[in-house]
Amino acid sequence: MKIIPLPKNENAELAAKIGIDDNKISSLFCAFEKYLDFNNLDKEISITEISSDAFKNVVGVENIILPKSTETIKEFAFKNCADLKTVVIDADNGDLLIQSNSFDDCKNLDSVCITCNKLTIEKDAFIGCSKIRAVVLICSDLALRKDSFLESTETTIYGNKKIGSSVLKKYCDKKKIKFVEVN
Repeated sequence: MKIIPLPKNENAELAAKIGIDDNKISSLFCAFEKYLDFNNLDKEISITEISSDAFKNVVGVENIILPKSTETIKEFAFKNCADLKTVVIDADNGDLLIQSNSFDDCKNLDSVCITCNKLTIEKDAFIGCSKIRAVVLICSDLALRKDSFLESTETTIYGNKKIGSSVLKKYCDKKKIKFVEVN
């Protein structure tokens, strides 16, 4: 797969925000589908936190795949990423915290897939993401705060039996969001 190098000044700015060497940042950007894949980084780099404003106002990235080492996505980390359509977070057996407003105003965000052990999504984490159609949550323990997801008749949340689908179903019923239990 071909790598898209960013102009050097943008590499340095983005690298500083997420705390990695700017020479390695271009390996994150893959030309095939305009996606940002943290799994392309060297194995010795372990990103546990996406800091506040790390990707604020980033354009041109449609899909993001966060690494298994991800533990926290801070407030406004992906604020106003206008082209963002898909987020995949595979925290595997780890715990994941998505703080308030992490994906604030990602107006084209269409789908979110999260796999982890314990998942906490704080209030308004996906506020302004009015086009979300599918949310897949595969985890053992789940805490959804008030208004984690916008109320939308277009949204469907898919959850596995492990997370106590009754808790997720109650949340969906209260918010008028369609819920589908998956194995």
